[in-house]
Amino acid sequence: MYESFANAAEKIRVLCTLPVRLGWRISDGILLKEYVRRLARLEEDASVRVSSIFFNPEDLPRIDVAQLSSCREALRPLTVDLENAYVVKLLQNYVLWNVMGESGHWMVALQPDLFAPILKMVARGAVFMMHHGEAAFDGFSVPLLKWRELGQRQPFEIGDVALSVWDR
Repeated sequence: MYESFANAAEKIRVLCTLPVRLGWRISDGILLKEYVRRLARLEEDASVRVSSIFFNPEDLPRIDVAQLSSCREALRPLTVDLENAYVVKLLQNYVLWNVMGESGHWMVALQPDLFAPILKMVARGAVFMMHHGEAAFDGFSVPLLKWRELGQRQPFEIGDVALSVWDR
């Protein structure tokens, strides 16, 4: 279910070497929406408030901040060549989420695959920027000002076949 720090960090290292795709696909937005939906569900299920979709796992209750901070420092060289700060933050949070899962943190058990849509999005070469409260993908945007409302939606299917249907 969870990956070790070394395995998760290696996955990040590989993702950071993949080329960025120019242009956008509707499925990129679907993947981001599914991540946001999962985060909103986690917030509701755990009765915890997170600051944004780029939350710091270190800010969650009952966290070993020193352990996560040292992990974040160890990840810095892996993401140094990645220019998109939003993607870097989400990838680092993915590794920290796994570290929390390994140590048995109860919140991770509620949403163990929280970052799966983000990993898939980055593996497919998508990047985004934030602009006026929206995640912008070269001509397409996902409004995030009311991101918590996505928690009330049904899960988005993020399998390869379903994503290819969105892109037709």
